[in-house]
Amino acid sequence: MSILKIHYSHLLLCTVLFFQACSPSEEDVQAMITGEDYQSLYEYIADEVESGSAKLSIYGYEEPTIFEKATLTMLTTSNSWNEEVANLVRKNRRAIANSSSFPVAIWTTILNQENEIPSGLHEYYYTWYESSESSFKGGLKNRVEDRLKTDSGFHSSIRTKRDEILSEENLGVPEYREIFKLSKIINDTEKTAILEKAFSLHQRKEELDDLRRDIDDDKFSLNYETEKKIREAEDQIENITSELEDFEEYQDAYIFSGLMVQRLGSTGFHEVYEVKDYNGTTYILGTSETYFSSRGTFRLRVVDGGRTIVRLKEDYGGFVQGVSIIREVTDKQWNQYNSILNELGHARNLQRTAQNSIKPTGEYDSKIAELETQIEELEGQISNLFGQIK
Repeated sequence: MSILKIHYSHLLLCTVLFFQACSPSEEDVQAMITGEDYQSLYEYIADEVESGSAKLSIYGYEEPTIFEKATLTMLTTSNSWNEEVANLVRKNRRAIANSSSFPVAIWTTILNQENEIPSGLHEYYYTWYESSESSFKGGLKNRVEDRLKTDSGFHSSIRTKRDEILSEENLGVPEYREIFKLSKIINDTEKTAILEKAFSLHQRKEELDDLRRDIDDDKFSLNYETEKKIREAEDQIENITSELEDFEEYQDAYIFSGLMVQRLGSTGFHEVYEVKDYNGTTYILGTSETYFSSRGTFRLRVVDGGRTIVRLKEDYGGFVQGVSIIREVTDKQWNQYNSILNELGHARNLQRTAQNSIKPTGEYDSKIAELETQIEELEGQISNLFGQIK
């Protein structure tokens, strides 16, 4: 058992020593950089990436790690492993270039050293810049774009990028501005001239759009308060009209004059009487407030309540005949009805007054129509120019 333990310990120690021997120290890597030992640097970078042990810094805030120094060296100096290292960076972006720090670092290095970009890496450099363009600020951004213009090695990648955008459907002004920028970099004077004209027309169109909105706002403000009063009056009229539905029968109320003949009894809240008008026609009257204690003449505001069938006394032949019903309209009910009518009349007067105060908007409408015609013409010209780019 003890022999196995010794063998295992020896094996573990050998394993540790083996890996320590295979992982170069920071001093070793620095010596590779100084000695331009590009093959060893490539092997070191590949091992670090594959093992996931590559250490990164935050460019501009921390000193670059030895791994980053090695990677920057391999990508900013011409050597046989340029493209292999670039492929490692591209394929392992999460491990190496997990932020905008890497593109900024590599471009800063190549520009500060005033080196030529290694053969075969122009596409990589352009892609790294394009993917993190917002991280390039001020002078650095200007220096990069100057390099893109003057180094023809980038032009193929830029044309490819431009063609990709042009192949998209439903391009808008932002996409055409990007096309303009790319065309300018590669000195495509024909497309830049067309786009400059299109952008100038687009700016004029936006100015007319703003002017149209201002005039439309002025038109809206002209009668805003008046139209508000009209809407308020309309709401009042609608509410009052709805309330009047409960008093609809009172619009046909009239004064009945005649003779109270006899009390017939009561039904619920009404006293019921037999009455006659001065022509001798018999009615059945229902009252809710008035009470008759004896025969006699009377005057009362009433509404018609339909007809009913009654049988006459035997003394009058016992015949069956139809009799009209009338119902009392009390002073309270009548006053409430008239009060609502007065409110309705007042609301309608307010509505008419406001409607008569509306100011004409013809001048505004003419200006808006004229601007819309100009805008439509500009849109056609802009569309035509953009079509020439496609």
